[in-house]
Amino acid sequence: MPRELLDRLTSVVRGRTHSQLETLREQHVGDRRNTRRLPLDMSKTPLGWTMDRSQQIPPFAYGPAETLAFLAFEMEATYACTHAVFAELQKRLPDFKPKSVLDFGAGPGTASWVAKDFYDASLDKYRVVEPSQSMVDAAEVLLEGFPGLSVRRSISDLSRDIDAGNKYDLIVVSYVLSDITNDFERVATTSALWELLSENGCLVVVDRGSQWGSHNVRSARQFVLDSVAEDEDGKEGVRILAPCPHHFEVR
Repeated sequence: MPRELLDRLTSVVRGRTHSQLETLREQHVGDRRNTRRLPLDMSKTPLGWTMDRSQQIPPFAYGPAETLAFLAFEMEATYACTHAVFAELQKRLPDFKPKSVLDFGAGPGTASWVAKDFYDASLDKYRVVEPSQSMVDAAEVLLEGFPGLSVRRSISDLSRDIDAGNKYDLIVVSYVLSDITNDFERVATTSALWELLSENGCLVVVDRGSQWGSHNVRSARQFVLDSVAEDEDGKEGVRILAPCPHHFEVR
């Protein structure tokens, strides 16, 4: 993580004792939380999303304690994972120079910092969408000074962006899809984000390294392929970089 980010992160977490942070870690961090709420075995689950609104996982909200635990114990790993994905993106599209980024479900702005690390020279607009007020408060500290920064809490802003014809060159959905409680909302969210992607833009989906995370990344991939119409030459208007850079279904 960049030194500037670490310094800002420290300023947010400062004031908590080691004992207080350990208590937060025990109660709110990572595997302890996720094993209680996320599916572990997806071997019999078909690829793809349905239009089912029934709850697949219990909802999870980031309040002040959960946000502080994430900042102290999980943000660095999330940054590293997202950074690795962006490194592959830059390797495969070396001439890609986005001017705008939409960081959806941004948390404290982890993916925005990664985008800055790779595309600082070209990016002049950062849009952050995050429903948790505690995460928004953290993001406003960590992202202070980012050019063209706007922070929103409501997903309804996406509809207004679509109506206004706004587009983004780079859209990042990091550790979001596996936290949405049902397939219907995953379809609605991914559809809206795809509408907001500019021509020749990139949609980056990052998620947990688990069967549940993999299922949602592959399902997002399949949803995009199923949604894109072929042109008159029989070619689809999308290029898959990963996973599996072809247009066939993956299992």
